[in-house]
Amino acid sequence: MPFYNLYIRKDSLSFQIQSQHIFHNRVWRLRNEKNKMKRPINLEGIYNALQAVSISDRQQLVTTSLSSMEKVANALSRSTPQLSHIEKEMYNIATEQVSKLGSLSLDLSYAETYNLMLSQSEAFLLIEQSYPTKMLKNIQSSLSKLDLKGCLEATNTALNRPFIEIANVAFLKLSSIDDFFSKQIEYPRGFATALSQMNVGTARRVVQCDDISYEPRSRFFVVSKKPSDKASSKELNVICSGTDILNNLATDNDDLISESELISFLTVLSETPGFGIEDEVGQKILHIVRSVAECIDFDKDLYYHSRKLAQGQCPYPQNEMLSAPVGVTGPGRYNHPGRSYYYFADTQKGAETEVRKHCSTESVQTAIISPKHSVKLLDLSGTMRGGTTFLRYIRFPVSNTNSNMPREYLIPCFVSDCCRRSKIDGIKYYGGAGYSNYVCWNDGHFCFKAMALPLM
Repeated sequence: MPFYNLYIRKDSLSFQIQSQHIFHNRVWRLRNEKNKMKRPINLEGIYNALQAVSISDRQQLVTTSLSSMEKVANALSRSTPQLSHIEKEMYNIATEQVSKLGSLSLDLSYAETYNLMLSQSEAFLLIEQSYPTKMLKNIQSSLSKLDLKGCLEATNTALNRPFIEIANVAFLKLSSIDDFFSKQIEYPRGFATALSQMNVGTARRVVQCDDISYEPRSRFFVVSKKPSDKASSKELNVICSGTDILNNLATDNDDLISESELISFLTVLSETPGFGIEDEVGQKILHIVRSVAECIDFDKDLYYHSRKLAQGQCPYPQNEMLSAPVGVTGPGRYNHPGRSYYYFADTQKGAETEVRKHCSTESVQTAIISPKHSVKLLDLSGTMRGGTTFLRYIRFPVSNTNSNMPREYLIPCFVSDCCRRSKIDGIKYYGGAGYSNYVCWNDGHFCFKAMALPLM
């Protein structure tokens, strides 16, 4: 394992990084010291923070005193492999910072103190990767001066404004440095809930956005140039994953879609759904779907279709298990209320798992079905692996299937309409560990094989 010796020239603040192998006896000593620690020190995080400092704005660094990252680097560069020395150095630095907080008087344990040190390193690196808002610039400047109180003041100043830039929200979601000031940070009413509902993947995607803000008054994320276009945290999760998958499918740069554009398009679908296809973003989505070079056929010999079975209800006959549910239907991930699509999975457990998300107390009946002809399916199943898939939200249950369609369903349903217009018969999408889900717009693609025995 390489050990990084970090050499620093204070005059230019440049870093020369030299990697060299540790001899066997030094490895043994390193591990022996490491085992004595309460928690391991994230050396890689410190190293990354040092790289961030090396490319940051030199005007923001105070030349009269070393930054916290430099002090840690000096401890590392003494060529002593004993982590206890580094840990002590970090503890002393963090203690010095806490002593400057004045009336805040944080009561931190030994482990929490050097974790505070690590949080600052990670925060510094995160800011380097973010859109440079005024809050983040002030926090970065405060960190370089060992001024934690300045970090807190910069945060509270930004949180007290009518609109909070989404890069600031993402920073608070991803950074752990604010955890040490939970009682001192002045969150607007409802902001903590919005922050907790935002996915980490969403925060990582919007940390560089400059055209979306959070409006504390309405508790929605709004398009900066058009605040009437808004989305909740849950809707923003779907929008960000949708942006990711649609842009991955796009073959033309002119079809690339931003998060703010999808927020505005969600407003169109919610208020005037009939105009969705005429909207500029709607046209982009249709063009993306029509430009997909390759689709797939059925990729299994057998599939499984499940239905909930109420207590005392007679089992469904074969012909009904081959048809989409009739009558008035609630909103499914890819069907509008009143329109039934045929859902199935490539494992029995997967098919029944999806149904039980909507009816945990009822029995489930499952039919084994076999394709009887070729179809054209849009394969979106592999995109889930990156954690930013448009179809992740399909796994969430609908609490009231007789209600109007929730807004987070509108854009996926629009995509299904675009598929129908493009003569695509259905979609394959991620279901869960070990299975994929499928949906077809018509139900005449299968023949009945058998009723599946209940799973033990």
